[in-house]
Amino acid sequence: MMGTGKCKRSSSRFLRVFGSLVFLIATTIEAEASPRVEQGGIVATLSASDAINGGIIVADVTLPEKVRNRTSSVTGQYENEKFEFYAVGKRRFQAVFGVPFVHAAGSSSIVIHVGEGQKAIRLELTLDVREGDYISEQLKTDPKFVNPKKKDLLRIQREVKEIGKLYRVVTRKKHWKGLFKLPVESAITSRYGNKRIFNGAMQSYHQGLDLRAPTGTRISAPAGGRVVLAKDLFFTGNTVILDHGYGVFTVYAHLSKLGVKRGAQVKLGQRLGLSGMTGRASGPHLHWGAILHRTKVDPIFLTRVMK
Repeated sequence: MMGTGKCKRSSSRFLRVFGSLVFLIATTIEAEASPRVEQGGIVATLSASDAINGGIIVADVTLPEKVRNRTSSVTGQYENEKFEFYAVGKRRFQAVFGVPFVHAAGSSSIVIHVGEGQKAIRLELTLDVREGDYISEQLKTDPKFVNPKKKDLLRIQREVKEIGKLYRVVTRKKHWKGLFKLPVESAITSRYGNKRIFNGAMQSYHQGLDLRAPTGTRISAPAGGRVVLAKDLFFTGNTVILDHGYGVFTVYAHLSKLGVKRGAQVKLGQRLGLSGMTGRASGPHLHWGAILHRTKVDPIFLTRVMK
């Protein structure tokens, strides 16, 4: 019995050590694999060398002292969307951007400019895009959401324009700090990117993440932000949209009750409303969406890569 106990302890110790080594090696490989380019003392990196369509990437730029003294302008461009970097230190800047859902698999480029005009320094990094493993879902809902009437179509058009204007406004203030939290701690019932087939008709791909939430469940802000919309919309019902700054927005849909008003400043954990099934919903839940520089991405990555 004593020999068996020693053997078990030795095996357990070996597995712990082996597991630690595997983690260390994997972390080192991942760090080495992250794209990096240096020019004139400026170092630019990406949080990963590849991403699925709908993923989020963090770009990081570190400037030498001489560059910082003559400029603090750092901008980027990916897939025709331009974005600004925010300062995270005296010589360090970061930005987050999303890979469009419709992006084909293959190599793509991120261009970063430090400075302005002809004197700007240009850096380019490569990102490999992989197709997400998305599935199809069969759902049932009120027929009016599948074949809207003329008056509803006019309403939909107005709401699309209203929301589009919101996403074009870039607030140059970073309201979040570190990783986002889930707005409700529960199971995921429908992932981003899934094909949505309502009443037998293909309608769209899922532009967010569904979380299980019985009617009346508290929905909390996953990070600091400003309420830019809090109203009833045709498809998403009672909806709240938060502006987190620098082109980052999040959406909370199908609420049974709104808990905030437009213009309010909210903190991490503050109540936004109560879950429900208003709008085009087959049952009570929370639809959580994320938009980065007008690109709709999988919000789960907000809890994994944001800084």
